[in-house]
Amino acid sequence: MVVAAKPAGGPLAGRARIRPLRAGLRGRRAEIPDVRLRRPLLRSPYDARQQRLLAAGDGSRHGFTSRSWCLGAIRRFAGRLARGSVGHPMLEGIDYWAELRDSPSQAETCFAVFVNVLELDENGEPVNEKYAERRAATFLYRYCTGELPPGEPELEGWECELY
Repeated sequence: MVVAAKPAGGPLAGRARIRPLRAGLRGRRAEIPDVRLRRPLLRSPYDARQQRLLAAGDGSRHGFTSRSWCLGAIRRFAGRLARGSVGHPMLEGIDYWAELRDSPSQAETCFAVFVNVLELDENGEPVNEKYAERRAATFLYRYCTGELPPGEPELEGWECELY
């Protein structure tokens, strides 16, 4: 026999029952009352980590929340860079992937510019994600064409620094 239980409150709540192992076996099906779980279901390993950080009393500035927002901004930037839509419309018509294939360290510097310029508020949310992307696009434009885009200031040393 196999016991299958569904959590209470879900779409299949109240449908838990004892079932025979093989379809050929016939047996009496006993109904089991709703099952209550002690804690909510975790959707990912990050949920478990967030619960541990909150239980430990870590602040959101150094805990899971700020890291997840920052990682989300970096993930979005990486997606735009991979799709060729970073810094649109500044880099329109410039095939920066052809240049980055020959020099992967320039892609690393591009990410460094984005992360160095990115600022987070007291809750860990990015406040200047688009500006950081524009500065990274400025780096790519300058690398591919040899000049700055019109109206953009020169990149500063701290923006391009690798750690």
